[in-house]
Amino acid sequence: MATRSETPERILLKASELLRRFGCRKIAMADIAHALGMSPANIYKFFPSKRALIAAVAERSVPLLRQRLVGVAGSRKSAFHRIEDLVRTVAEFFHNLQEQKDFLAIELASDLLEFEALGRKEKTQFLSHFHDFLRAELTELIRAGVASGEMHVADPAEAAAALFDCLIWATEPVLLLRDAKPAAERRLERQFRLLARALA
Repeated sequence: MATRSETPERILLKASELLRRFGCRKIAMADIAHALGMSPANIYKFFPSKRALIAAVAERSVPLLRQRLVGVAGSRKSAFHRIEDLVRTVAEFFHNLQEQKDFLAIELASDLLEFEALGRKEKTQFLSHFHDFLRAELTELIRAGVASGEMHVADPAEAAAALFDCLIWATEPVLLLRDAKPAAERRLERQFRLLARALA
């Protein structure tokens, strides 16, 4: 019998397995409870809604990506090459999820885009934090580029925000995954060529 402190972890592990295999729309809280041999009420003690449970499962994968990105940003390459590697790492992460048929990640991305398109304020917190993290990393890389004389911009934070907007097709999974990987990579290369001239 799991202790109260172990129960949320058991729920998250089983929910992650089922959601990634079948997708958010096909799995109900009752399905997760049944797989765990518990009542749905036990799950609701720890996760007040299905959306809260989905967000908790999704949030667990973000630290791994963030660790990779911190490593990329801290390499010895030029600032612009580190920006390229940062964005490519994000795009590759989402392409890999698609190739693994990770239905949770793909459906969650679609849901998040719908929320944004409708102007709702329910954007899942972990994605907002991840986007803030990306903008902060881009800002620091542009500052490094300015300090080394590689880049010439007056306001690194403003340039980073514009850069993030320009690269949204590579950092927003539902947009990135609309095209086959080769087409997405060609688009990204075109953007990088233009941005290299803009930041020089």
